[in-house]
Amino acid sequence: MMRFKKYRTEIIVLASLLGCFWGSVHAQSNLRLTGQVVDALSGAPISGAVVQVRGSSRQDRTDLSGRFALGYLPAGLYDLEVRAAGYQAQQVRGVQVGEAFARWLTISLLPQDLAVDTVQVVASGGRETPEVGVIVLEGRQLAAARRLGIRRLLEQVAGLSVDSPDGAGSTARVRIHGSRASQVLVLLDGQRLNLPASGEVDIERIPVDQLVRVEIIRRGDYTRYGGQAYAGVVRFQTRRWVHQPRLSLAGERNAFHAGSATLSGQWNGGRWSGSGQLIRRYGRQDFPYSYQGEQIRRANAWFSRTGGFLQLSRGTSASLTSLSVELQRTRRGLPSAFFNEMNPAGAWMEEKLASVNGRFSRELSERSSLDIQLAWNRVVQRFVNTRAPSAVLRYHTAQTNQTGEFRLRLNWQPVPFLRSELGLQTLREALLGENLLYPRLSMGEHRRWSRALYWLGRWRLPVWPALWRQLSLHTGIRLERYFDQAAQLFPQASLTLQPSRFDGLSLSAAAGRAARYPDFNSLFWKGDARAMGNPDLLPEEKTYWLVEARWQTGGILRPAVSMTYFRESLTHLIFWHRRFDGVWQPQNEDRARKQGLDADLTLALLPDRLRLSLAYSWLEAINLSPEPNRHGRRIVFTPDQMLNGTLDLALDPVGLTIRGRYVGSRETLPANPRESRLEPYWVWDLYLSLTFPLKGSRWQLEAKFTNLFSARYQLIFGYPMPGRAVGVGFRLTLPGEGS
Repeated sequence: MMRFKKYRTEIIVLASLLGCFWGSVHAQSNLRLTGQVVDALSGAPISGAVVQVRGSSRQDRTDLSGRFALGYLPAGLYDLEVRAAGYQAQQVRGVQVGEAFARWLTISLLPQDLAVDTVQVVASGGRETPEVGVIVLEGRQLAAARRLGIRRLLEQVAGLSVDSPDGAGSTARVRIHGSRASQVLVLLDGQRLNLPASGEVDIERIPVDQLVRVEIIRRGDYTRYGGQAYAGVVRFQTRRWVHQPRLSLAGERNAFHAGSATLSGQWNGGRWSGSGQLIRRYGRQDFPYSYQGEQIRRANAWFSRTGGFLQLSRGTSASLTSLSVELQRTRRGLPSAFFNEMNPAGAWMEEKLASVNGRFSRELSERSSLDIQLAWNRVVQRFVNTRAPSAVLRYHTAQTNQTGEFRLRLNWQPVPFLRSELGLQTLREALLGENLLYPRLSMGEHRRWSRALYWLGRWRLPVWPALWRQLSLHTGIRLERYFDQAAQLFPQASLTLQPSRFDGLSLSAAAGRAARYPDFNSLFWKGDARAMGNPDLLPEEKTYWLVEARWQTGGILRPAVSMTYFRESLTHLIFWHRRFDGVWQPQNEDRARKQGLDADLTLALLPDRLRLSLAYSWLEAINLSPEPNRHGRRIVFTPDQMLNGTLDLALDPVGLTIRGRYVGSRETLPANPRESRLEPYWVWDLYLSLTFPLKGSRWQLEAKFTNLFSARYQLIFGYPMPGRAVGVGFRLTLPGEGS
């Protein structure tokens, strides 16, 4: 009872909102056309499909249950264009819409052959406009990803960077606008990929051949996902259904003794489908470099990873059930940073991952659907350095990070002009830290819970043909209680308008509030002698707003352009810095400010042949804390500018991609001393591929040249990155009979 009284006001507000929406179900409506898009082979719903009225800009994207709704249609006959990544586009002609009833359609799409590069089909008379702050990659962009890889694909988006903690590519840290890896949520078909301890992602595990859509939410999606999505979200969507079984084998050998092998397969048994993957990767980057006129050789920079992934799915016309299991083991050396200032003494770490994810989605009615997700992750890490010459530097510790997560989402359309989502989320985290060298110094076990209730609404506002042809409002609110913190409300809202007189143009604005609670890694870290946690950390919070303009057209030399200006005010900002004794530790800063500009441009120079993409980001990140040596200084590890350019040429069977990336200067210490600044750098890469069929199989031979001009640069201070690297690889696909 006491708990109810404590949150009584928040509960009454949410209940009142939902009551108002439910009471409007029988209100008069001008909705004229609704329906569902499904897979023609399995009957499973297709989410993310675009249903468009030909000859107009009126369209809708299907939700999780494959449902769509088109409103504001006068009575008459209409032709529809239906398209979805990975499926054959379909036209539905002569759909009659009457005055007094809403028409319901079920539209079936046939899958495309995954061996063929998919190309996005766009109906005449209008273009799809993504939600504000969201960049979508599909079609030719994903086809080029087979050469580029997932890392380089993501870096084609302004403001986004992907790097590895050891420079060898074992795991990746995805950052948006200089964020930490634990602040960017990475999802594969709705399931989280981030490691609980660090937020890093085994990004190479994502099946490139099965990708049909990638969404990058640069402003974050705190209302739906919580603090895990504080800085942004990257959502990967793959094909769940294949026409016939497939088996593919890929291998790669690179400079610096690095290589990989991947065996993956897919099968379809009617309503059942499955996919699996086995991965083996290794590398050693003990390369020489010069520092202050002295030749030094990096030592102990090696890694080895073995893993497996299995997913089973069962779909019907009304439901989808999936279960995925992942096991992984990684070992890597811990080389000394700071130009061999410290002897690594053969230090190493081991990481064992076990992950189980389950998901159930069901259509409850024509206007509602239910989605339930359960996830369990366990990561056991060992850090060993028992041969260091000094007893102070020796360590042997073990950490077990375990998370359990439950998500429930109810998608519901109470009235024709509103789609809503009501969600419940609970997360349990546990950390067990053991010091095996000095047991009395063990940190012990820590646990905490977070619970949240949220509501999202997508409103279709009335059309005014003289001024705008589409006006949509997205609203949301999240009520969250985390650990021992008091429950708080976090609102957000965005508005998108498409002017009538400018085809392909959309204008958007968004604002909101978000929070990120310290992770266990920041609070209690004692993995090795070079870093330690800070149990006194406070949650960091931000309020933000942004404005965005998009112009999307079609045809040769008619670009797709997106420009976004954003501004964030932050309190209790958390960042890791190096103390006077050389140990890294996180701290809170009272106040900080971020503002910047993201510009993305895509230009088709030759239809389906030659494509140019440019992504530029300017970022100003300023510390506003009162300490004199920090006030007005740049926030550490946030580059002031980034530019990525990619030229992709597809002349079947040959593919060629040239990529250049510029990263501006970065500070490494809060006081911004000149001697610790990381200088800007350019890196150029070249990728070649040759694809051809051979006796019923499909071969792809690849060659890549990374850091083509051997640029000297560092990701963290004192840790040089390797020069030019040459790699060769292959991909063999064995499709099933008749595919």
